[in-house]
Amino acid sequence: MPSKQKAKPQKRKWSRFNNWIFPVAILVFLACAAYANSMDVPFIFDDLNSIQRNTNVRFEDYRNFSLNLYLQTRSLLYATFAFNNWVGSQNVVGYHIVNLSLHILNGLLVFAAGVKVFRKAVIDPGVVRTYSLLATAFFLVHPIQTESVTYISSRSELLSTFFYMLGFVFFTVLPEKRIGFLASLLVTAFLAVGFGAKETVVTLPATILLYDYLFLAKGRATASKLPVKTYPAGIISSPSNVSSYGTFALLYCQQA
Repeated sequence: MPSKQKAKPQKRKWSRFNNWIFPVAILVFLACAAYANSMDVPFIFDDLNSIQRNTNVRFEDYRNFSLNLYLQTRSLLYATFAFNNWVGSQNVVGYHIVNLSLHILNGLLVFAAGVKVFRKAVIDPGVVRTYSLLATAFFLVHPIQTESVTYISSRSELLSTFFYMLGFVFFTVLPEKRIGFLASLLVTAFLAVGFGAKETVVTLPATILLYDYLFLAKGRATASKLPVKTYPAGIISSPSNVSSYGTFALLYCQQA
């Protein structure tokens, strides 16, 4: 009996390693291997004005600090540049480490989202993890990501993706009974912070609505109340999302 009791915790530990730790280790290794040779890429193009010549980023004596810069869109982006400058001045290695770290975090969020989405369509847990791992690996090492990771000023893309995916993954892990007004406020919070990186985060509510329609309501109009539940996020973010809600409302009417 004692040997069997010991075997169960060991099996759980191995299962946890196989399910999460091993895939995460593979993804981190792939990202680091792909961008290891980019750590010394110098400041170029917009980097010169956004970082090197920007007194709001390089305010060593604090006399050049201006609060106005941090009260507009992409303010979070400049705050991260200021942090890099405070830690390592103009040493580009620190800037690239932050970019790569954000890219890896985004990949892990894509993996988590993939697991949740594939579970809606595939029963076998092993297949779910394999598909999610392959999709995330493709995301991490695809050449289209090169500019976002190696071009320091493109950190805006990485930051906005981070909060975009945080909001989306947060919604996917919520029990369906918990999807309501408070959940929409938290999604709106992710949206608001994401604006501090780049305005493309504005499409998050429309993506959540599409996920609800396809995977929760399964294409049935009467099974989803998400347009009401996420009303704050859709209205506060931008008129473009209002039009997105309108498009899906028409689709609901056709399906009803």
